[in-house]
Amino acid sequence: MKFNIYELKERSLVEKMSKDIDIIEAGAGIGLISMYLKKKTKDKNLVMIEPNKKMNEIIKNNFISNGFSEDQIIIENYGLSDEIRNNVPFKKFESDMANTISNESLDYNFKKKNIDYIDTTNLNSIITKYEINKFQLVLDIEGEEVNVLTKNNEWLKNCQSILLENHLPKEKLIKLNNYILNKNFQIIDKKENVFLFKKLNNV
Repeated sequence: MKFNIYELKERSLVEKMSKDIDIIEAGAGIGLISMYLKKKTKDKNLVMIEPNKKMNEIIKNNFISNGFSEDQIIIENYGLSDEIRNNVPFKKFESDMANTISNESLDYNFKKKNIDYIDTTNLNSIITKYEINKFQLVLDIEGEEVNVLTKNNEWLKNCQSILLENHLPKEKLIKLNNYILNKNFQIIDKKENVFLFKKLNNV
């Protein structure tokens, strides 16, 4: 955050998200985009979902180092999927940023290190727990976005925007984007494989 060089394309789209609406972010990583999102939400909820426990501590340290208070940090230590499950295989790669529960083949996952087992949650559970009504969604979950967005998705009626980092092969990327468009969203902007969708007429 200090040097303003990390995830430039994502941050440029964060600037176009709505202010003062709850945000659910899945795949928080080290928490850098999360901090920009928290600036957007101000006194609203930012719920970060990150299955990698090592990252959870890094997120907390980054928030504190950048002047946020501990009571502004909400982290759910789960993988996000369409269902709540226990002991789901979590494939770990050379880069911690590429770890996933998805079975999708992503072209940058060159070398798998090992497999851990994690629990998953879904958006309906998070929404209920934090009593969230209208919200914005940020997804960077390495292929699992297909299940999250297309299954068990009654939450879409209250979702106002979706910032999606789509790592799928081109044909599947287009198919998923078209699915979102058919759910009454439009693409506001995109930077390479990162898309910002907003609900049409805010309904």
